[in-house]
Amino acid sequence: MSSLFPVATVLAVGLGTGIRHAMESDHLAAVATLVVRRASWTEAARLGAFWGLGHTLTLALVGGSMLALGQVVPERAADGLELLVGVMLVLLGLDCLRRLRAGLLHEHVHRHGDGEVHVHRHFHLSQQRKSPAHRHLHLDREWLRATVVGMVHGLAGSAALVLLAVGVTSTPLVGLGYVAVFGAGSIVGMALLALAIGLGLKLTAGWAAWPYRMLAVGMALFSCVLGAWTVWRIGFAGGLLIGA
Repeated sequence: MSSLFPVATVLAVGLGTGIRHAMESDHLAAVATLVVRRASWTEAARLGAFWGLGHTLTLALVGGSMLALGQVVPERAADGLELLVGVMLVLLGLDCLRRLRAGLLHEHVHRHGDGEVHVHRHFHLSQQRKSPAHRHLHLDREWLRATVVGMVHGLAGSAALVLLAVGVTSTPLVGLGYVAVFGAGSIVGMALLALAIGLGLKLTAGWAAWPYRMLAVGMALFSCVLGAWTVWRIGFAGGLLIGA
């Protein structure tokens, strides 16, 4: 019993660390740009969970392999993966701005026969006008997109996770368990974060169009700025792209 207590403690720490890891700024920026596409907060939560799934898949594959082999991810390779995340954040932000320009939120005024005026606001998403089959296909693509984004983040985070797992675990088996619960924590944490963002956007859109658009544009710009800063920090200041 006593020998299992340290292992249980390590795994509990891994779960909590995974939940906290999901809240990091680059993860927040990426998922926010994905959630802006969603009219339903439940679909937003699912997107966050799929991001966490992709994140966990690559963490388990790369991090688990490194732990099993007793190796670490080379520093230059880790920098290159983080640079890839920066480029992805810029692209996600720009795509979000493009979609916002096309108009995700539609507002129209309806006048009743008694003269009373009502303003109706709703998300102007293409899948609302399509058949259920087309809508499910669109959602499948969105979930796949979230999974791929999570996988890229998982690749970039695998180097730090291996070092962390080595530092807090005593055997490769416990280290693999740490990676597994860390990944589970990231799924839970990102689903909760995406749910909060989705609820905030939904409530804001129900109040007025302009606050929603300002919030959505802010999320997109945050992703672009953070991604550009990451590219500059690693690619130019760090010398990865200029051979310094």
